[in-house]
Amino acid sequence: MGYLVPTEDRPFEGISVDSKDGERVVWVSFGSAPGSHLTHGIHNVSSIHMVSPDNTAGAALEVRSSDGTKTILMLDSPGSHSLPPPTR
Repeated sequence: MGYLVPTEDRPFEGISVDSKDGERVVWVSFGSAPGSHLTHGIHNVSSIHMVSPDNTAGAALEVRSSDGTKTILMLDSPGSHSLPPPTR
């Protein structure tokens, strides 16, 4: 399976890309409270692929590094990760 980063049920907060000076780093953040925040950095990123959710699994994001390493972020429950409807 490879190296696992335990998030300990922290909510997914977001993903950002740092490409200044050709760095190609992706940062994945979990948990919004200061005491429970976790950020995982993926360096030398060569590609990012999104797998849409279906009725058997949530969305997944695969980040590939130039050395062949794949980092896979799996969001396991489509309903619990949905955005609320827009307010008008």
